[in-house]
Amino acid sequence: LSIVEGILGANSKHPCVWCKCPKEDFADHDKDWSITDPEQGARSHEEMAAILGAKSKTIMRYGHEKMPVFKDIIPISRYMIDMLHLFLRISDTLFNLLVKDCSLADKFDMEQISKFDVAKYKHMNSLQHFLNEKCSVRFTFLWVAETKKLTWRDLVGKEKVRMFEQFNLAEIMPDHPKFESVTKIWTEFYSILREVKQCTIEPFNLKLRTVEWLKLYLTVYNRTTVTPYMHAFVNHLHEFVHLYKDINAFNCQGLEKLNDISTAQYFKSTNKRDTALHQMLKKRNRLEYLNAFAQDDEADNG
Repeated sequence: LSIVEGILGANSKHPCVWCKCPKEDFADHDKDWSITDPEQGARSHEEMAAILGAKSKTIMRYGHEKMPVFKDIIPISRYMIDMLHLFLRISDTLFNLLVKDCSLADKFDMEQISKFDVAKYKHMNSLQHFLNEKCSVRFTFLWVAETKKLTWRDLVGKEKVRMFEQFNLAEIMPDHPKFESVTKIWTEFYSILREVKQCTIEPFNLKLRTVEWLKLYLTVYNRTTVTPYMHAFVNHLHEFVHLYKDINAFNCQGLEKLNDISTAQYFKSTNKRDTALHQMLKKRNRLEYLNAFAQDDEADNG
């Protein structure tokens, strides 16, 4: 969306694609930001054109770098938020913070070890065991001796769903100094997204609950850990629900699945050519043709 809209990326000062909120204000739950109201920072194509056409170098640019690809065709308020990536990216942040909490409680110091054994670290071992045994997720911590970094693979969507549905901090870190708050941060985030998916929450209540979620989050974690997706979760999700009701119709889950299938097909192929994209499209066309032929044949036999 940043590329399509012609603004700088997530590391810029104004990374939100819908409003001009600076990243240092992402954690300020007393300010309101909007995707439609210019008085609450909503972006507009007219303002973009004025900023990009200005000759003054001192004008505030709000991250605008180029004119949008669809400048006069699609209003910014119709650049839909994707529920799949909203869930994936915020869950990544929550999981990474949980790993950090476990490593700090275990006094894990990568600079002081020469050989890594997760069994020696109580909380990290409990987290690994919880994912493997309770969530049926194949997960291990890996320590790279050359770089002295602890690494782990990213969980995929279905694995994260199981993690949230089975989440029990008592099995991972029962002595967490803010046990109840961390538990509620996880459960409330998942509950809100589930209600949005089921279309059982009104925009006004959605706004109240996301703001309360952010307030609770900030009682545990630093303001600098609030990401652009969290900003969108608190400030813009309720607006999309208000404008478009069932926003699940716009999610990219099907596209992501097609990407996974196409990637797997490419790496499983034995004859990889230079024109990889052309090769994959031809294979996709053959599969769809044969599938349609098989269905017609079944219908005739039926």
